[in-house]
Amino acid sequence: MKKSNQTSHSRPISTREKSRYALKLLCVCALMTALSVVLDGFLSLPVGSGIKFTFGFLPPAIVGMLYGPIPSAIVFGLADLIAVFAGLSFGPFHPGFTFCNVLMGFCFGLCLHPHPFGQKRERPVSHPKLRTVLGVLTPALFNNLICGLILNTCWVSMIYGSKTYLGWFLYRLPQYAVMIPVYIILLFVLSRLAPTLRKMGFGKA
Repeated sequence: MKKSNQTSHSRPISTREKSRYALKLLCVCALMTALSVVLDGFLSLPVGSGIKFTFGFLPPAIVGMLYGPIPSAIVFGLADLIAVFAGLSFGPFHPGFTFCNVLMGFCFGLCLHPHPFGQKRERPVSHPKLRTVLGVLTPALFNNLICGLILNTCWVSMIYGSKTYLGWFLYRLPQYAVMIPVYIILLFVLSRLAPTLRKMGFGKA
């Protein structure tokens, strides 16, 4: 019995199962890319030059939770490019913004997926509640402080020359003071929904 169980657990994935998984992944990524563009282009709240409040991060975060860092990075990067070239972006194209979106998407998948690169071994933090807290706090802080406040402010200061980098940094600081708790609350809610979505057949184990 033990030998047969071991054989069943180690059964290789068939080509049909791989194709079905790839098709579902492609459909989910396409849907989430479009949803991110809509949230960022139509439902964002511009406050002034170089400042806007947006929920376009939610679809890439869902992809990161379900499928890991690579699909999430692709979705967030594509969403930025589509929004720019469709005329829905808040500002002109700058490769730095796309680079930051890719980084943010990668961070979502790295922190929010239980096995981001397919490994089954335990993570360094084994307590599930603490792992959830760290998985939510890390992308909230990294994406807003490093990618948003520090890096994106640099690109904004290059595009709009009306202020120095420090001036733009201080001007944009309240935006991220608001967005960090918003990220934490929404990512925590999504992290509670992710197991249900996996049971419905979305995502990878």
